[in-house]
Amino acid sequence: MKLTKLILLLCLLPFYASAEALTDRQRINQVMDSFYQWDHTGGTHNAENSLAHTVRYNRLDEGGKHIAYSIDFNYEGKGKNAYQYFIAGLDIYGKMAVVRSIHYHAGKGSYLKTFILHKLTQGWRITNVSWGKITPEE
Repeated sequence: MKLTKLILLLCLLPFYASAEALTDRQRINQVMDSFYQWDHTGGTHNAENSLAHTVRYNRLDEGGKHIAYSIDFNYEGKGKNAYQYFIAGLDIYGKMAVVRSIHYHAGKGSYLKTFILHKLTQGWRITNVSWGKITPEE
């Protein structure tokens, strides 16, 4: 009887590990949904559900100068139709994840945003955002 339980446990272990990874992926997608709602329409609730309080944004200006800044959780958003986005990649590394997202702004072109997320005590949160315009290689 003990041997049967042990074999059953060993057979189910890979499915448990796979289900946990799927759960993290689903939670990260929920965080990203909250982020995009916040970025389009604002609202501190969406910010609280997606961003760490210490989140940092990084980008280059048109002259190539690095700009780093914090954001305001009371941000009112860019507007519902400010840009279209799609997630190009999501990789999970234990308690850290990387999300790559393409944003298309009509009349402005496309931008790549790379999000670093960490699994904090309150769940998955975005801790760093780096972004820049997608331009042809020189």
